[in-house]
Amino acid sequence: MPQSPKIAIVTCVNENWLAPACVTLLSVSRNLAATKADLFIVIDTLSEQGQKGLAEFERKHKITIKLIIHPPEVFTKLDAHRYSNATFMRLYLPQVIGPEYDRLLYLDSDVLAFSDLTSLLTCDLGGKALGAVPEVKMAPRRGVLTDQLRNKIGFPKNQDYFNAGVLLFDWPQTCAKDLLGKTRALLHSGVQFKFFDQDALNLVFQDDWKALPLTWNVEQSAACYLGVEPSLRHFNHAAKPWYWKNIMGYAPYHKYYVDALNGLALSAFLQQPKRGNPLFASAEYYFRKASLHQRRFLMKRYKQLL
Repeated sequence: MPQSPKIAIVTCVNENWLAPACVTLLSVSRNLAATKADLFIVIDTLSEQGQKGLAEFERKHKITIKLIIHPPEVFTKLDAHRYSNATFMRLYLPQVIGPEYDRLLYLDSDVLAFSDLTSLLTCDLGGKALGAVPEVKMAPRRGVLTDQLRNKIGFPKNQDYFNAGVLLFDWPQTCAKDLLGKTRALLHSGVQFKFFDQDALNLVFQDDWKALPLTWNVEQSAACYLGVEPSLRHFNHAAKPWYWKNIMGYAPYHKYYVDALNGLALSAFLQQPKRGNPLFASAEYYFRKASLHQRRFLMKRYKQLL
């Protein structure tokens, strides 16, 4: 009988985002069925209060989360105005996650799981080092602005560009080829990137990734234009569902966060000042949903992944 693959599921945060990271991994644990996986939070530094909050969360939900504290000095803040060190932690995962894992699933901490992840975690990557979901707003020839962003980083004209919020690595292959090390080197090469490590990851992995069905990373554009039913929902808009419940169909997602954190010290996260403009977010969302031209173009482009 073949041995089951050893799987790690990882999210990377700073302490400000510890609460949603815990909820991300809770949603994952509820959707593993018979699949075994180790759950990790990689964090740059964590206070005693944060450690107590994590332990309390684990006790309440009967979940085990492995905590890795990786000192912040190894990270370089490439743009202090837009990104924190936590953004770049995934590029250092080979330094903290051992080569004994066959697959590593990286998730942004604004992702929730809603269906069994077994078929994702065990899918055939066709010999590629990475499985990821195309970013539909960066589809080739989608529009002038999209083409400009792609051209700026020298990305191939007809090739799909993936969203880096959900990344399924063939871990031994990724480590052996030092692909994340090459991504770090590219970031420090002086090239100007709009989306920083996501742009660099796309350039490094451009010939070494397999496109996964859109359901495995339903980010904002896919939700707006295509209405894809999410197995993994990625809230990559500035307006997050833990802050806003009355916009963009967020009510059930808002409740998920509230229920998961209810009665815990980490629930203080929900009372932080709201970010994002709900009026703008809603207008943008419904404008995109009404865009028949974009919907038809994207459905034709990604019909094999719907």
